Amino acid sequence: MVRGYLPFIAWMVFMTIMLLMPSKKVPSVLKSVEDWLLHIVIMLISVLLLYFPFRIRKATPSFYLKTLLMFLCYSIVVEAIQEYFIPGRGGAVSDVVANMTGVLLGLGMVYVFSKKHH
Repeated sequence: MVRGYLPFIAWMVFMTIMLLMPSKKVPSVLKSVEDWLLHIVIMLISVLLLYFPFRIRKATPSFYLKTLLMFLCYSIVVEAIQEYFIPGRGGAVSDVVANMTGVLLGLGMVYVFSKKHH
């Protein structure tokens, strides 16, 4: 079962490293993408990778709630760390909103997939 989560875990480690990187070290290709769009896409991918091990069974209401709360907490903590500890970075409520938009889109996709295949 843990093996199914490896893509999600690897993605979260990579994403966290990128989000907590000082602004001078962020790859220029990422700086050329709209910040809000980047936040939406990375969280959408995160939700889909989290759901991947569950794809053989229907997602439960508990999955949706836990996923929503987990990513809300993650987003707030990352933004706080950026604001207070990362040179050249700042926390922003708009980033949390964009993150949660990506999470909600991902959960919507999970819901549609889960309904269609079960």
